[in-house]
Amino acid sequence: MDTVTRMLASPSERSALLRYGGGVAILGIATWLRLEFDEALAGGGFMIFFVAVIVASWFGGLGPSLLTLVLSLVVSTRLFESPPEDQPTARALFGLSLFFFTGLTTAMLSESLRAAQRRAEAADRRKDEFLATLAHELRNPLAPISMGLELLRLPGVDSATREWTREVMERQVQHLVRLVDDLLDVSRITRGKVELRKEVVELGSVVAGAVETVQPLINEKQHELVVSLPEEPITLLVDPVRLAQVIGNLLSNAARYTPPGGRIWLSGERSGGMATIRVLDPGIGIAPDMLPRVFELFAQAQTQGGQGGLGIGLTLVRSLVEMSGGTVEARSPGLGKGSEFVVRLPLVAADQAPENRPSQSAQTQLPARRAFVVDDNADAAATLSELLRRDGHEVHTFNDGYSALASAAAIAPDVVLLDIGMPKMDGLETARRLRKMPATAAALLVAVTGWGQEADRRRAQEAGFDHHLVKPVDTDALRELLAKYGPPANVRRCTILSS
Repeated sequence: MDTVTRMLASPSERSALLRYGGGVAILGIATWLRLEFDEALAGGGFMIFFVAVIVASWFGGLGPSLLTLVLSLVVSTRLFESPPEDQPTARALFGLSLFFFTGLTTAMLSESLRAAQRRAEAADRRKDEFLATLAHELRNPLAPISMGLELLRLPGVDSATREWTREVMERQVQHLVRLVDDLLDVSRITRGKVELRKEVVELGSVVAGAVETVQPLINEKQHELVVSLPEEPITLLVDPVRLAQVIGNLLSNAARYTPPGGRIWLSGERSGGMATIRVLDPGIGIAPDMLPRVFELFAQAQTQGGQGGLGIGLTLVRSLVEMSGGTVEARSPGLGKGSEFVVRLPLVAADQAPENRPSQSAQTQLPARRAFVVDDNADAAATLSELLRRDGHEVHTFNDGYSALASAAAIAPDVVLLDIGMPKMDGLETARRLRKMPATAAALLVAVTGWGQEADRRRAQEAGFDHHLVKPVDTDALRELLAKYGPPANVRRCTILSS
């Protein structure tokens, strides 16, 4: 009795009893109908049992439908289709065989339809959950940005408060940029459009870059980050930007799902011919049933006490690691017991170690450039204009590409920073015309745009652009680009064009 009680108390057991019991009940109804109408059916009694199998399959699934099918054969043989013992008819055997195989095929097709329906419903749920989470994740950084702007408008705000507000807004903008970049990365990876730019790098330098990007979140949560790397350099053949993204995503997850004041460990070591990178946290952990699915797109493994998330960070981690020739594994003793992520990547020979290169800060700053910047967003042009002024450039602002072309012959810029998606004349056509003018034929053309797909980069290159920067532009990358460009002209001015 206790066993039966426990079975009935379990939702899964109750569901199984209802499904299989329903199959038996459907068979009982079919048997009664055939007994009542057997003469009227005139040999078509099998159709009632065939319908019974279909109904059992649709409402109960494959198991109940197979049970109904077998019981239907038994009932039919015993009550309706039993030939004389000494003279079994081929017709009866053929009918039973045909009924069995037809019923089996129908049950399997019905189960396939049910499985497809379940997958579609699950996909719809994940889509709705993702859109709701995306709205939440976008509102989170937008709220402090909006409040920060309101705070800066107030009279009498001291300089310390202004600096603090600026830092808050800067962190939130960086968070927004990461969200958009992750979404675009997932889209490109699922379509096979991502190409890794591999080079031989030292793991320590990549870890340093990843830690720098996630340090604001670590500080905000008041965590302690312990980094442990061997003294002997670990060299890898990877895309350093993408590997930093992998480590940064794992550290961000650890910081987000660990209660404030926790300790997070990041370690790297050699293990045979592989480099092993571990990120360990004492956070909320992962349920055992979620461990196999934690890297799936939009999967929300951590559901207790975390800050949500789009469910795409770990998908990116797995995709990028596998593209690099490595593996990634998730481990957790269970909910509330922390988690560990282990990345393994192949090592390269020591004689391929990267040479030390001078940092950007050590490079000599070149004089200001004579440049055009075309942007259909007036605010974007104004802010970029102010940044360039503070870097020593002389800045002029125009309204559209036509004005830029009209002024190009007189000013003869050596650098043109040009937006692509503009009204009247887009940046691609403006670039083509600039390339045809003697004064700008050899100028450095840089696309500064919100269009960042691989096809957009290809079209920009075909139009004559030398480089492609995606908004919001990394100012350090822009400064490095301008510094690497050849010797400037004798007169140095910078012109901003905006519509």
